[in-house]
Amino acid sequence: MPITNIFQFRTTNVTLLSILYFVMSVYLFNKYGTQFVNDSPRYLNYACYLKSGFYYDPLNFWYFTYAIFIYLHQFFSDAILPIIINQYLIGYFAVLALYRATGIITGNKTTALLASLLFIIFPDNLFWHSYILTESIYSSFLCFSFYAIILHLKAPTKSNFTLIVITVTICFFCKPTSPALIFALVIPWLAKFLKNPSYRLWKISSLIVTGMTVLILANQMINMHRVMLIYEKGDIIFAMHQIPNNPFHDFLRVTPPDDLHVPEQDGPLIISMVEFIVNNPIYWVKLLLGKLIVYLSHIRPYWSWSHIIAVILIIWPSYYFAIMTLRKKLLSKKLLLPIFTYLLMHLLIVCNTWVDWDARFFVPLFPALALLAAVGLADKLEQLQAKPFR
Repeated sequence: MPITNIFQFRTTNVTLLSILYFVMSVYLFNKYGTQFVNDSPRYLNYACYLKSGFYYDPLNFWYFTYAIFIYLHQFFSDAILPIIINQYLIGYFAVLALYRATGIITGNKTTALLASLLFIIFPDNLFWHSYILTESIYSSFLCFSFYAIILHLKAPTKSNFTLIVITVTICFFCKPTSPALIFALVIPWLAKFLKNPSYRLWKISSLIVTGMTVLILANQMINMHRVMLIYEKGDIIFAMHQIPNNPFHDFLRVTPPDDLHVPEQDGPLIISMVEFIVNNPIYWVKLLLGKLIVYLSHIRPYWSWSHIIAVILIIWPSYYFAIMTLRKKLLSKKLLLPIFTYLLMHLLIVCNTWVDWDARFFVPLFPALALLAAVGLADKLEQLQAKPFR
C-alpha cells in the first residue's frame, strides 16, 4: 500500500474536514496570532547557533527536531510568520493522516471522521500552531507516526517500515516525553519475545542491557530539568512555589512534611528521584495523585469558564468512549496494547515530574485519545441506530 494513500477517501468527509480545519485555523490565528512564551527564545537561538555547525546542548538537543524546523526557515528569512503558517499547514496533513489511520483500523469512514472531528474541534490541539513551541510539530508527527505504524501493520513493506523509522525518529527528537512512542512499539514485541521459552540467557542479557540503556537515556533527558526542586517544594503545577501570591498557590501544591528527606544531588538524577520516593512514600503518593488529577482532568482553575466547559464537553466524554473501546475490546489486541502502553508511559512521565502550567503535556495524548474515543462513540451510535423506534 503506497504512502500516498494518506489522501485516499477523497469524499465529502475530507472536504468537510478541510473546510472545518481552515475555519478553525483562521479563527485561532486571528485570536492568537504569533505567540512567544518562555521557551520560544531558546528554540530560536539554538537554531541560529546551528548555522555555525552542529553542537550538543544538554537541554535543547532533545528538542532538536523543532530547532531544525526553525533552522530551515531561517535559511530563507528570519521572519516568524512563515514558521507559523507552515505549522498550520503541516497540522492540516496531520489531520488527514489521523483520518486515514482510523479508517484503516476500522474500515469505517464515519469512525475516521469522528476521530478527526474530535481532534479539530478541541482548540487546545490546534492553537499550538500559533506558538513558537515544539508542541505543534510534535503533535503533527505523532499523527504521521500513527498512520505509518498502522499502515505497516496492514501492509508490511520496506517503504512503510522506512516511513515508521523516519516519523518516529522525528518524534523522538521533538520532546523528552517522545520515547513513549518507542516504548509503545517495543513493549508488545518484548512481551511476545519473553513468552518464547527459547534463548533464556539471551533474554535475560537483553533485558539487563535494555533496562540500563533506558535508565541512562532517561537520566540524560531529564538531567537539565529541576525535578528534585519540584519534589522538594511540592509543586503539582511546574514552579508554583515561585508565585506565592497566586490565588491558586496552595491548591496546586502539596505541603511538604517537616521531616522531608531530600537526597544529595551529586549523582544521577534518576537515582536521586528513587531515593526521594523511597524515603518520602506518603508525601510522594500525594504529589502523584495531585498531578494525575490535574493532568487527566485537563482543567486549570485559572482558565476561563468557556475553556473549562469545552474540556468537560469534549475531553471528559472522550475518556468515557475511549474506556468503552478498551473494555469492550473494539480494537484488536495488537493495536490496543501499544496504544495503552503509549498512554500509560505519558502518565508515568508526567506524574513523576510535573504538570505544566498551560497544559502542553496533554498534547501527545490527544491523537490516541481521539482515535479510541471515536471507535467507542461510533459503536454507541450503531447501538442507538439498531434500536427499534418507539
